Amino acid sequence: MSATHACAADSATEGSSPVLTRATAVAPGGDVQYLDMSWQPTRHWTSLATLNTYPTAVRVSVPALDLEVEVTAPASGREIRTLTVGRAFWESPATVRGTMNGAPVSGTAVLQTRPDNTIGDIEHYMRRSHDIARTGAAAVYPDHPADTEAISLLAGTHDGTQLDDTAHARLHQALVAPVLHLLDNPGRSWRPYISATVLGLLGTDPEPYRALTAATELMHTSALIVDDIQDGSLTRRGRPSVHEVFGTAETITSGTLGYYTFDPLFQRVPQADAPTMLRIYQLYLRALRAGHAGQALDLAGHHTAFDEAVETGDPRPLLEQIRTTHRLKTGRLVRCTAEITAILAGADESQLKAISRYFEDVGIAYQISDDVIDLYGQVSPDEYHQGITVRSPAEDLATGTVTYPVAHATGLLDKTDRRRLRAALHARTDAGAIEASDLLMHSGALDVCLTEARTLVDHAWQTLDPLLPPTLHKVMVRALGWYAAQRVSEYDPHAPIRPTSSLSHTAPH
Repeated sequence: MSATHACAADSATEGSSPVLTRATAVAPGGDVQYLDMSWQPTRHWTSLATLNTYPTAVRVSVPALDLEVEVTAPASGREIRTLTVGRAFWESPATVRGTMNGAPVSGTAVLQTRPDNTIGDIEHYMRRSHDIARTGAAAVYPDHPADTEAISLLAGTHDGTQLDDTAHARLHQALVAPVLHLLDNPGRSWRPYISATVLGLLGTDPEPYRALTAATELMHTSALIVDDIQDGSLTRRGRPSVHEVFGTAETITSGTLGYYTFDPLFQRVPQADAPTMLRIYQLYLRALRAGHAGQALDLAGHHTAFDEAVETGDPRPLLEQIRTTHRLKTGRLVRCTAEITAILAGADESQLKAISRYFEDVGIAYQISDDVIDLYGQVSPDEYHQGITVRSPAEDLATGTVTYPVAHATGLLDKTDRRRLRAALHARTDAGAIEASDLLMHSGALDVCLTEARTLVDHAWQTLDPLLPPTLHKVMVRALGWYAAQRVSEYDPHAPIRPTSSLSHTAPH
């Protein structure tokens, strides 16, 4: 700071609003004062290893000294990871520039931040990975059409292909803007977190691999964009679906292109040897094929098997069909992220097999709990009880979809109620959704679904657990499995479900 004073903040914040705290000011003669101080972060960096967010530039004001300075540290990479002060803290040299008593001052400083390392909400913790993924995605999905380099990379014209003067602006509107519409409205964003935590599991620093989070998030975003067209969904995450804003034909093109961004993003991480790189690309393409196969089965529906289950009371063939769909559509894509990352981290074959299986089962468990949480409008328990919804409750039931709870209910209800359930689904109305949801609630199907999801993850963990050293990442991976299977456990299983608006506009699966 200045040559005659030193100031130290007693606290810091990860937010952008000013925080009033205390400064210690030491005069040249040794006199000490404790003064009010305003500390306002102006730039942040989030660690991929810990998901801690640190202020890397701050504006400091000490009114009693008429001191106004900017403290600027390196933009990234100064995290110190240790268990002695929690998970980690930030410490780095910094430059100081500003004014004191109206005169210019400059100097050097040490910027140290110890954030709250307590993880109180696993969902909100993992969601921090979205900011990292969004920053990485800017390499191909820039905010502004003036970033012609990123647009050329997205369009495959970065080899010097001749374009007209307006092409980049038009490509930004046609290809970038539709994807950003959904990408900038994040969901739970637990998938990009997988890349970071698998690297950490195997003792590899995830920081050089930040682009993998973007590739994972874009694969999922692209799938959602296309799914919404096929399902006829008007909203996604509480906002109009991409095709409702940009048009169906345009959205098909932009959404599909997102699958191909794996290549330019993957080129931004440390490269393995040629055979390993080939293996990784083959895994990615295989996962995309599996995901599309799962979507095809989902669109075809399971109505024949459902009708048979209604008549026989035997849900097993129907459950097997839905499990196959969940495995292909969700499980394999989640597995792909973990498997590719584990290969890059040097996993041995036993670790690779166990990691791949665990995350595939986490994906399936998440889809099972997703089928349950659909009854509540895709929100948290607190939000549901406050009347907040992202989607209308029981939307899948209103469109006649045979979900996992529906399948289990055919083995729990008597024949009369099974036929009532079938008639309610065939109606594809809000009234039918209400009747179907009441039958599911009272059948016990929701508890059976969640028990199965937990058991699936627990069994996979038993194989993986002994193959990994004890680390924070191991704890978080276990927590991720619990989250995937139990994220609806706080709902009242007997609370009535009531769709909040007409869903007759949505197309059946």
